[in-house]
Amino acid sequence: MTSSTERGHHWVIVAVAVTIVASGLISIFLGGPTWVVTLVAVAVGWRFVPGFWRTVGLGALGGAVAGAAVLGPGFRLAMRVVAILDPVRHTEFTVGGTLFILIGIGLIVGGSFGLMAALLRKAFTLSGPVMAVGTTVVIMGLLLADTGLRGELVDLGAGPWLNIPMFGAVIFFYSLVTNRLIDRLAERKTSTPPREPVEMQA
Repeated sequence: MTSSTERGHHWVIVAVAVTIVASGLISIFLGGPTWVVTLVAVAVGWRFVPGFWRTVGLGALGGAVAGAAVLGPGFRLAMRVVAILDPVRHTEFTVGGTLFILIGIGLIVGGSFGLMAALLRKAFTLSGPVMAVGTTVVIMGLLLADTGLRGELVDLGAGPWLNIPMFGAVIFFYSLVTNRLIDRLAERKTSTPPREPVEMQA
């Protein structure tokens, strides 16, 4: 049975993960000194979560790589499909907008959610597919919660019956790749033998 102390650690991990990701997203889209909140969450994680830095590092790296390879390009492709199918409006694709999606969405958001996934999996030992479903629900919920983005998903292109599943599929595949990368990186870290000290000859 899980002790009350272990359950407490689980909720500390959840709180740290959610706080770091939320403050990161707020800083990207709304600005403000949210880095202070991030530092507090990191300090709490460092103090109370065993293996915190290793978990954070693996999650951020796996999420950033999957974000750059899947999330950013996938979102850009999905937006292009929406623009092609829209009978009225034709969205202009600028270099600045593309870079924001590839870097801001792909690397930063991808890395942030990878970090959160790694911490939550550490807390609850969830499988990759379960985390992928949860990540898809959370990110799609954030998109639909924004009035402007919700209007674009519903009104543009072929409508919500194509847009929502299309963007959801990109997020789901990104999350699967993220969790797979985290597992592979963790396996490599574990299997790497420690270096033996070199004997100095007189």
